[in-house]
Amino acid sequence: MSIRSALGIRSVSRVLIVGAAVALAMSTGLASAQPSRSPGWRVVYRNAEDSFLAVTATASNNAWAAGFTRTSQPFVRHWNGRSWGSATLPTGVGGKFGGFLQVLAGSSASNAWAFGEDFGVPGPTVISVVLRWDGKRWSQLTTPLGNVVIGGAAVFSAADVWVFGCPDRAGDPGAGTWHYNGRHWTPLRLGNDDICSGSALSSRDIWATGVNLVAGGTFITHWNGTRWSHVKTPPVTLSDGKRHTFLASSVQAISDRNVWAFGNASIDSSEGLFGGVLHWNGHSWRQVSLPGAITAVLNSASDGQGGLWVTAHYTTGAGPELHFTGGRWVQVALPRVSGQAVALNGLALVPHSTSVWGVSANSHVILKDGP
Repeated sequence: MSIRSALGIRSVSRVLIVGAAVALAMSTGLASAQPSRSPGWRVVYRNAEDSFLAVTATASNNAWAAGFTRTSQPFVRHWNGRSWGSATLPTGVGGKFGGFLQVLAGSSASNAWAFGEDFGVPGPTVISVVLRWDGKRWSQLTTPLGNVVIGGAAVFSAADVWVFGCPDRAGDPGAGTWHYNGRHWTPLRLGNDDICSGSALSSRDIWATGVNLVAGGTFITHWNGTRWSHVKTPPVTLSDGKRHTFLASSVQAISDRNVWAFGNASIDSSEGLFGGVLHWNGHSWRQVSLPGAITAVLNSASDGQGGLWVTAHYTTGAGPELHFTGGRWVQVALPRVSGQAVALNGLALVPHSTSVWGVSANSHVILKDGP
């Protein structure tokens, strides 16, 4: 199996992780198209060998980007505040048949984590890969995560790591939510529910989304430091003027009173997919309309000012980035690379700033917005 084929099966970023368990669909809205603010999005690194899938940052002089190379091998690149450079991965990562890294998270310059998959044998079989940077080198950890799609992670220290593993099908071993305390991996079972992705404000304040592959459907849940509690979401209104079940696929937490949930809803099987967005104000959810013909929200990140950057998938394919600022959506055009539109696969805010990194697989570039 090729890496692009595997990624096509497992995601359009992480929206399609839900797979056959639920029927995905979405809502529409109106927007104002405005020019990008300065300094806006620009290409800062390009390498035709690199297909970028993920990015994370812990400081203005420390960021990591990862994905897979032209030869189907996983890679990591590092930003030191001046330039992007290569990093050496442990021997054997990628194996004989290749692999990729698609989730990054970290808490400091000496604690970064990369998650992905190796192809153990030709065909659909994959092996979850977990790597850790300790400030000097990358090492591979032995885990019980099994052959699952690692859809998200939250890292607070070397002894406080959450990993969310979403199965391809019910009963996959290792699926579910895992916590690492620096020595041991502990599963946190939620019955038949499996968390697929999450967004953390602190080790006692984590929002996450997942899927129930037995009963079908999705959920949003919140960790308060002691237990996970499901949070009920309202239906969303679609173009037919009726209310429809919201199927959550990802979440972005900016503050206790500023949490975004992205997902889908469907009028019927013949109407296709429509994008849905809900916003949590600390007390309740409300629907926020999306601009244009959008079929999925792929990635999101805080803009450092209480707003939000969103990568959306349009019915026509790649389109402008969406910036929620001042209470409305603004469409911002990305630079074109070799005459082609850039589609971002990952976004990451630089902490304590208004700078945001973006990475693209098909355009082989790293972009930056802000100072």
